[in-house]
Amino acid sequence: MERESNIIGEEIKEGVSIFCAAMNREKNLLKSLESWLANKLLDEVVIVDWSSDNPLTIEHEKVKIIRVDEEPRWVLTLAFNLAAQFTTRSNICKADCDYILSDTFLNKYKPNENSFFAGNYKIARNENEKFLNGLAFFTRDAFFSINGYSENILTYGYDDSDLYKRLELNLIRRLDIDPDDAKHIEHSNKARGLSENFWDAPFSGFDKNIEISKNMFWCNESKSSQYHILKNDQRSYTCKRILKQ
Repeated sequence: MERESNIIGEEIKEGVSIFCAAMNREKNLLKSLESWLANKLLDEVVIVDWSSDNPLTIEHEKVKIIRVDEEPRWVLTLAFNLAAQFTTRSNICKADCDYILSDTFLNKYKPNENSFFAGNYKIARNENEKFLNGLAFFTRDAFFSINGYSENILTYGYDDSDLYKRLELNLIRRLDIDPDDAKHIEHSNKARGLSENFWDAPFSGFDKNIEISKNMFWCNESKSSQYHILKNDQRSYTCKRILKQ
């Protein structure tokens, strides 16, 4: 599904966008952003500030800030889908705010219509590297051919695996990102908005999301969130989600 313009009508050009979303994670985000901007092939970074207590302000010619107001809690799928919709390049890399990339990352990985790249917890060499599973790099067309992240998943866990499975069902092959090419900044479950025993709880939110993925399949007919959008300047926008009646 080829999209010739983004959510605000800007032309899609050849090149690379990194898209990110965060809520009250500025410290890690700034560390990661420095590594992203060190990649010479990078054209833009789109960051959704999902109702952080202190609005995010970053002044850089390659950085676009999308502020979403009045959201009471973090919802990854909604936030990253909105970030992706603001991108303006043909290849898009989804990076969490705590992913540090090597300065040659974009030179090494080249997604195309038949394949995409993603972190893989199965090849992690330690517990921390398992969190690189959410790092992904695909063509913009591939991402939107499956309607992005499933907005049926509204809590932590399995959002990335669900996305990858739907890409593979669309005959787009998954290839691994070498853990030597990225680093996850360690942090607590509390920083993720989770209880410290989240992974040990019986039928955790993670398990529930696996069931949602199976029973509420996300597809092109599924309705993504809609937003009122206000342009502040060339690299800054304020959004408010239109609540479903």
